[in-house]
Amino acid sequence: MSFIMINESFTCENCGKMIEKHPEGSARNHCPFCLCSKHLDKDFPGDRLSECHAVMHPVGIDHKKNK
Repeated sequence: MSFIMINESFTCENCGKMIEKHPEGSARNHCPFCLCSKHLDKDFPGDRLSECHAVMHPVGIDHKKNK
């Protein structure tokens, strides 16, 4: 199995903001406003097979030069 690129818009279940598709086609897996995400994938990124669907709250920030 490998990474499945999914670039889609969504409404954040934590803050309610509408998040548009990433303009450069990158996969977006978190809200850029509150940094929350949703547990959607089970075995690998993009498979969307998780049954959990819980909101995941950030526990820290990793600042990388390439992001």
